[in-house]
Amino acid sequence: MRPTKNSKAVLKVVACLLGAVAMHGQTPVNMGYGGIGDPAVAPGTPASSYALSNLDHVNYYSGNLNVSIPTLTIGGRGTVTRQLTAPIERSWGVMTDGNGSYAPTSGSWPLLTGDYTSGSISAETIGADQNACLFQDSYGNYYYEDLGPFVTYIIWRGADGTETYLRDTQYNGQPQGANITSCSQLSSYQPTNRGRVFHSFDGSGLSFVADSDIVDALDGQPIPQGTLITRDGARYRFSPIDGYVSQIEDRNGNLITFAFQSTASGGIYTVTDPAGRTE
Repeated sequence: MRPTKNSKAVLKVVACLLGAVAMHGQTPVNMGYGGIGDPAVAPGTPASSYALSNLDHVNYYSGNLNVSIPTLTIGGRGTVTRQLTAPIERSWGVMTDGNGSYAPTSGSWPLLTGDYTSGSISAETIGADQNACLFQDSYGNYYYEDLGPFVTYIIWRGADGTETYLRDTQYNGQPQGANITSCSQLSSYQPTNRGRVFHSFDGSGLSFVADSDIVDALDGQPIPQGTLITRDGARYRFSPIDGYVSQIEDRNGNLITFAFQSTASGGIYTVTDPAGRTE
């Protein structure tokens, strides 16, 4: 059926209303901050993905095909039962040699890492003007620093590689340090303290409560320590060594613990379920 003139007018009004809702005054998370939050480059299987089977998913937005191969099911009591999978995803990126030359690169994600244990946590501080300042350390190595304003996110990567960004409640994820406009000011910059509580803003209902304050760190963020709380009340803790999940506890106290030991061929995983059985 061909749309009428009236129906076209209605569609225009709806589009304008949706646009007005989208313009909410918050700095878009992917505007000038390295594409963070852009679903075109985000890994994993977000909500828009289509399940072809119980093994593979297609992300219609990015065109990525993700394959997750089940390896082990951890049972026991409560809702912390997990099926450990080996995710395979080939993603494209851009590499630079430090001299201004850029080239596309492709690789499979992840390698043999602790992502099989149900995910990992990290933190990242990013400046709006990235790689603006070139410095040399005491060893003669060159490195880049960003200029502000700066944003810090807690990043949760699920077992399938899907990334969820959590922003602080102190400043609602808004950039800080707008006065840092030259490289000479970086040495005197006082990093912004973003507190301990971070929330997701994509509808996933995730919260992260850090054990200590998270501050904007221009020279790289350490692995954040704290508790990730899901919508259903499950609580995740993480290894301070590599940021991978070390334990999952449901709202009734049922617990799964993970241990990972690196080896030449990848690593050895030990999982203890709520019934005390070790795999």
